[in-house]
Amino acid sequence: MMVNGVRWPTASLSPFLTSPSSSISSALSAASRKHVVKLLPQSVTMVTQRSLRIQAAGGVINVELELLLCAPLEMSPTSLEFHVEPLAPHSDAYTKTVELKAVCEKSMFWLESVKKHVNWWFDCRATAVSTEHRKERELCTVSPSSGSLGPGQSICLRVNFSPEDITTGSGRVTKLSLPLYLGEEGGEGLGGEEVHQPYRDLSITIILQLPCITIHPPQILLTPVPLESNASATFTLLALGYPSGTMVSAEVDEVELEDGTKTQPVSIIFPEGNNIPAQNQDQRLLVGIQNQEAKVTSLICGVSFCSAIPLSLCTTITFTDHLHNRVVSKNRMNHSSGRTFRVSQNKDSRSVVDMLHHLTGKHIPGIPWCQTFSIDIDQRTNQLLQQHEAMLTFLRVQGACLCHIRPEYLLDMQEFKNWCSLQSNEEECGLDYSSVDYESLSKRSWTDVLLQIYKVLVLCRVSESGLKPTLNHDNVDGNLPVSSQSLASNIYSSCELQLLSWLNMHYHGMRKTVWGTGGVPTRWIIYSHFRRMYTTTSSLEQILHNNIIVVQALTALFLNLDVQPTDLSDPNPVQMLMLCVHLYERLPQYLPLHTVTLSGGLHCIFRKQVHLKNPSSKPIKYQILLLGEDAHLFSLPDGSTVTIPPKASTELTIQFSCSTMLPTEAVLLLISSSPFGLCGTTLAFNLNTHVTHITPMNTVKCESPCYQLKVIQVPISNPFNKEAKFRVVLVESLFNPLEPEKKKDSLVKQASSKANIKKITSDKSCGEEIEGKCSDVYGEGSEFLSPVRSVCLKSGQADILNIHYLPFSPGTKYCSVLLVCPKVGDMLYMVEATAELPLPSPLTARPSSNIFIPINSDPAGCVSVLSLHCKVGQMCNELVRVPLINMAWEQALAFWGQHTMSADEHKRRMLTHTLHSSTVRATTALCKLSKQQAQLLRGLHSKAVEYSVEVSLPQYFALPSIVTIPIMEDTKIPWENPADCGCVDIPLQFQANSVGQFTCQVVLRSWCDTRVYLLEALVTSQGGSVHLDFSSPAHRSVTQDIPLGKLSLHNDCDGIEHVFTLRGVGEHPLPVDHLVLQCSVGQTTHAQIDVPNYSQNKLTLKVVTDLSVVSGTPSLEIEPGHNASYTLAVSSWKRGKQTGCVSFLEIEDTQEADKQKGNVLGCYEVHFTLEIICEPAAPIKIIDVQCSAQSSVAIEIPVKNPRGELLMLNVHLEGDDLSGADWVSIPPQETLTYKATFSPGRVGKSTGSVVFQSELVGEFWYQLELYALPPPVIMLPQACCQLGKWTRQTIPLVNPTAETLEVIATNSNLRNYALEIEPGSTLIVEPHSFTQLGVRFTPSSIGEGNHTAKITFTCPQFREWCVLLSGRGLIPEREEPLSISSLIGSNASITIPFTNPTELLGMLNITLTGIQLCEGDRFDVPVVFAPNSMELKQVWLCITMKPWRRPSNNSTFNTDNMRSEQELSTICWIYPIRGIPMEVPVENSPLGVIYCEAGCQLERKMDVLLTGCVPWNQDRKGQEVSWVMEDFLCAVRSASETEHSEVEDCLSASVDAVIRDPETGNVSLTLNLVYTPLRPCRCSAVLAVQCVSGRIWEFPITLITTQPQVDDVILTEATELGKTSNVGFRLTSTTRRPEPFKAEFLPGSSKEFRVTPASGMLPPVGSTGALITVSFTPTMHSKHRARLTIQAADMQWTYEVRGKTPHDSPPICTTSPNTSSSVLCPANEQLQNFVVRNLRLPALANSSPLKVRK
Repeated sequence: MMVNGVRWPTASLSPFLTSPSSSISSALSAASRKHVVKLLPQSVTMVTQRSLRIQAAGGVINVELELLLCAPLEMSPTSLEFHVEPLAPHSDAYTKTVELKAVCEKSMFWLESVKKHVNWWFDCRATAVSTEHRKERELCTVSPSSGSLGPGQSICLRVNFSPEDITTGSGRVTKLSLPLYLGEEGGEGLGGEEVHQPYRDLSITIILQLPCITIHPPQILLTPVPLESNASATFTLLALGYPSGTMVSAEVDEVELEDGTKTQPVSIIFPEGNNIPAQNQDQRLLVGIQNQEAKVTSLICGVSFCSAIPLSLCTTITFTDHLHNRVVSKNRMNHSSGRTFRVSQNKDSRSVVDMLHHLTGKHIPGIPWCQTFSIDIDQRTNQLLQQHEAMLTFLRVQGACLCHIRPEYLLDMQEFKNWCSLQSNEEECGLDYSSVDYESLSKRSWTDVLLQIYKVLVLCRVSESGLKPTLNHDNVDGNLPVSSQSLASNIYSSCELQLLSWLNMHYHGMRKTVWGTGGVPTRWIIYSHFRRMYTTTSSLEQILHNNIIVVQALTALFLNLDVQPTDLSDPNPVQMLMLCVHLYERLPQYLPLHTVTLSGGLHCIFRKQVHLKNPSSKPIKYQILLLGEDAHLFSLPDGSTVTIPPKASTELTIQFSCSTMLPTEAVLLLISSSPFGLCGTTLAFNLNTHVTHITPMNTVKCESPCYQLKVIQVPISNPFNKEAKFRVVLVESLFNPLEPEKKKDSLVKQASSKANIKKITSDKSCGEEIEGKCSDVYGEGSEFLSPVRSVCLKSGQADILNIHYLPFSPGTKYCSVLLVCPKVGDMLYMVEATAELPLPSPLTARPSSNIFIPINSDPAGCVSVLSLHCKVGQMCNELVRVPLINMAWEQALAFWGQHTMSADEHKRRMLTHTLHSSTVRATTALCKLSKQQAQLLRGLHSKAVEYSVEVSLPQYFALPSIVTIPIMEDTKIPWENPADCGCVDIPLQFQANSVGQFTCQVVLRSWCDTRVYLLEALVTSQGGSVHLDFSSPAHRSVTQDIPLGKLSLHNDCDGIEHVFTLRGVGEHPLPVDHLVLQCSVGQTTHAQIDVPNYSQNKLTLKVVTDLSVVSGTPSLEIEPGHNASYTLAVSSWKRGKQTGCVSFLEIEDTQEADKQKGNVLGCYEVHFTLEIICEPAAPIKIIDVQCSAQSSVAIEIPVKNPRGELLMLNVHLEGDDLSGADWVSIPPQETLTYKATFSPGRVGKSTGSVVFQSELVGEFWYQLELYALPPPVIMLPQACCQLGKWTRQTIPLVNPTAETLEVIATNSNLRNYALEIEPGSTLIVEPHSFTQLGVRFTPSSIGEGNHTAKITFTCPQFREWCVLLSGRGLIPEREEPLSISSLIGSNASITIPFTNPTELLGMLNITLTGIQLCEGDRFDVPVVFAPNSMELKQVWLCITMKPWRRPSNNSTFNTDNMRSEQELSTICWIYPIRGIPMEVPVENSPLGVIYCEAGCQLERKMDVLLTGCVPWNQDRKGQEVSWVMEDFLCAVRSASETEHSEVEDCLSASVDAVIRDPETGNVSLTLNLVYTPLRPCRCSAVLAVQCVSGRIWEFPITLITTQPQVDDVILTEATELGKTSNVGFRLTSTTRRPEPFKAEFLPGSSKEFRVTPASGMLPPVGSTGALITVSFTPTMHSKHRARLTIQAADMQWTYEVRGKTPHDSPPICTTSPNTSSSVLCPANEQLQNFVVRNLRLPALANSSPLKVRK
């Protein structure tokens, strides 16, 4: 019986008589009570005798009541069950107990009844008619069979049953019913009825348990073994109901082979005998009905299989007991769990038959083309069985081993159940599938079928063509040879042997090479993946590490077949076979067959296009990969995918950003990525690069003499976007290596080869083999040297690189400075250095009167300039002595050798004092000289070197043209005086005919070195005085060195002589020295300084200083011309740096004595500058301070004043996160606590200090070890929200630091929590600010469930801190009311969106329709309202959802099993809906028609009503749901496509207010419309209002734009008829770009007006504008009127033109007929302010049209 759609319960009714509404409510279930609609009060009649009559809105319901709605007796139990074993010994009878109990005396039964007891009795005769072979006595007896019970009394009855009364012929199950009556036996019933009706029935079930044998497991699959090998297994026979000692025998059918012979490969044995053993008390098995326990015994049985020929069979084992009962070992499975599983299918609906047709290319016999299956389940089952039988037969013919697979194993669950029912009806002795776990059976069967398909149709495609033996069999170290020929095997097939040979060939070819690249198709994946692998593994972790890298490499190459790293650690043979076949077929496609070369300049971008052609009729989509060590330098500007249209071609652009001179290589892979379309072959290309030209970053030029070290400063910078460490490489050449004409030996040529690049970038240096030859870096002719081998530069950083230039021969050389960083890039700087002649070398001469030797010099020593003194006309013949050695050259060789030798060699020679030894210089000389010169030096026999002599003044100085200088054999060089090693005499002749000083440069050149000597001759007149002749142009000065004293200048022309007295003035002295003194606080440090006395008198100096921490003796005496030592004492009371000076001043008494002697020289003074650096003393204490970031901690330091007066201490805090007072005042003999605050702004450890300073007590301080800990975990209060809605929480974020925090937030529970930020964005928290991050909580189940989340915030300052969130899902309450309106006789609908908020699959119940809804799925519930009268209707829509547990395998753990019953209980949502009928439809839209004048702006507010508005998922925590303006979006679109852009530009709408009626649920919006038309038009538009829930309301609106008022009035006057007058004005566009325009007169205008130009371009706003001229030529006297329009792209101007003739009224402005333009005069009507008017327009707010009257 159904009441209001709810089934009436069958249990007994309540004895209390209540109102009909309460009775109905109490009868409903708890789950249904929520959905009951409260009925309005109606008239109800009720009969309280034998029937209950209820009148309700749905009709009349009759309910039969039993005995005044109350049961007087209760019987427990109401059913009995007896188990009978025929073969087992048993007693005479089976007995069970039944209890009868009367209700208590307070029950309504005893209150309304007159009797004080209840009579009862059983009718045992009813059991006699249930069987056919019974005698007169009953089958079951009850003792006692009758009686009476008072209130609250009970009695126990015994029910007896005799087993011999049941025979096997009566069936296994016998059911009896024993009736119980109330009242007197034979009299009336308890209610007075005449015919006895049974009060209760006692159900009795008798189960006859026959002996049976169960085989476990019911099916055995033996593992394939080699030929003539045994495969064995054991199983158990479970015997039930058999006596001990019963014998069991086994039989196996023979197998007939193809040649007709029979064999028996299967044998059965009983290890423990074939007799059933005695029953074990501990052995129990659940058998029978309702899981009753029975004793079983087990018998072990073994089966073995062995065959000498390949054989696959499925046989049956038959067991026979002593009663000749046969038991067959067919599919007897475990009990099923009773669940049904659904498999979600994708869009690919192709079947396994389509797969076979695709693999074989032929039709499957027995399966029709395009077979369609019947709707009838019986016919569909037979069709599927025929299809599966044909498929299995076809596969067996192909060689598949599928004898154990039956066609019914491949059916779906529904068809399999139908097939089982058909089998049970057809045959009695068929297989029992009632307890089969069909899902496991079907999965195993389909797995075997698919594996056999792979074996016979896929594995056979492996051919010998893919095996190319490239292994050298001589290098296998005695291992077995690898051959491509397939060997015979009793385990592997020929295809499997082919795969093994392929694997062995590559293994033996690469087992000696660690990550070699030869012959490997994917060698470019080695650098990115395989180099991170362990070459020798010693643990499981290392093996897993290698497997992870292998899987990553396969995935990167799109070669992975869903293989996991654990699959490689514990490999499955079938899966590994599939992987090997896949790699065998795909890897050859990854070998590049073509090479693409990209060329260009260094630091340029190279581009090259690859032509791709698709010959097929379907498009091909490729995924593009760039792999290799240098792949990051290549890019794809068009994206990483390319699609080639059918029968067409396309171009693939490859781009290379050249940052290095090294030739780079990569591989371009194109892998087809079409999942269901056409899959193309993988394409592979080699990518090579070539640098054709190089432009230096900077060029530096310098000059230096030979043999002199020159430090060249090269400005360098890092133009790359990352920090890099560049190696410094110098490449020298005699010509510019970057010039185009030097291409043969250019630097680009060298860079084209990796061998050359490695050679010039070698780390070797000259001197590594100091006794042998020099390295290639600083070899022959090298003159440049870098003191550093590398330089580290940050991105954009500039620096100076010092290059040492030491030339050994004159001329110009070029040095290419390469900054090489393979990971970032290379840079080139060019140095152009010019070597000049060496500096003059020292020499000497034979003693002579003409040779001038300076005072205090050794006559035998060498001088840099050799001076001669002679008279005019005197011939001087001298012998110049030139040292045998070239000192500058030797020093340069020693310097070069020291800087190019290794560090160990340099250290060894420094210890042995051999840095300047001859071996160093000789080895360097061999490196410097050319090969021919070095051989000449080694094979020199004359032991002398010839020099050519060049003289700069050959007219005065005469020397031999060739000079021979012997080579000194002694290896020790006298560096102090080169003449000590020997000299060679060179004759010199000098003669001059005029007075003066002559300087001559003598150059000696040889094949090994160059020498320069300076000769100077001073020629005087024959007299005793010296005359100096000065010759200089006017206003020019001349300088001549003369002795200090008196200067006399005599003019020969006028005889005037000028005498000058020369004297020097001493200025204030500079500091003698700058002293830096180190000391500690509280300690005295002494320092010695030497004070000089430059005067000729003994001085007594007083000591003065401006530093209070410096002390010493007050005076100091110094002897003339000597130095005196003075001791300074430094004692500082505080840390820091102090600067000052100490002065030594002459005492005034000494000055007076000098004045008396006539020596007025001033005060003698010398001073020294001091810099005192005072280090702090040891701290008083080291204090460890810990504090979490974003919080503060106070540090308390006790400070005591031991003095008897007030102590003021200055406090200095060192540390960015420390704060406190700057000073502290401590009373006498007291102790105060100083408090410093530590507020860390960055996580980590730092050191701070608190320093107390005072001049009275000095300085003392405390060292602080500051530990800033990460912020603590924050736990927010638990959020509660109704299921299906969401609530909002805020997370506070505080930034106490002075830095800007860039915080990244991560969410651990995206299902239930959503952060109110864009995904992947960064939160910015300004310094010393506070912000909040919103989090939305959406429950997915009722209760706490999995409603926990961890929000992790990370930033560089605080590292990481966490916020823990928890939530609880509440039972949904009543939703907000909805309203729907419709015309009478019509219908209207609304859609209520419903989304499954849980994580489970749910069954949605809406009235009588059940809908399955997955997690997160949305279902729109349509509600239709069709009124037939003007009566307000109100209903409640009830949506209930029953969450389902997810299906899972029994072997895996399912988290849904752990869910509470509350989470899986039925959930209900109730939506109140109010229907509003309407009689007359609304004729016009609420928005209506909007009129506006063109060029004006209209703003209007309008109200619209939104019916059926469904609130979005918002939870206001118990408050009314309020709408905000942000919940609605307004958009305007045109009704036609042509007016789309114009309507959107002119009309805009926004929401001003939102009001919701709480009773009807209607939402009223106040819209603000702004209409700004630019030209006259009429159009229709649609105003769309969209709610956040997705619903859209559309309101039509009509827009009418009228003609605008004229922008201005143009007046023109003609002087006479027929004459033309012109008026011009300028006009610009309203934007910043030119716009086209068109000028014309409207219809009805006078014909006498013309406008020029009629069309053109308006200049942008801000320009002078385009000149537009209006011409007026009257032909008659009358009023002439016209209207001129100028139409632009987005603006229209309208002008009224008035023309007047001479007979009209006097014009305001006249024009000359001869002029071409005139000034536009004002009209009679009031002028308009166009600037203000245009500013009101949104489109013209930034620019206004320029309207000028001219």
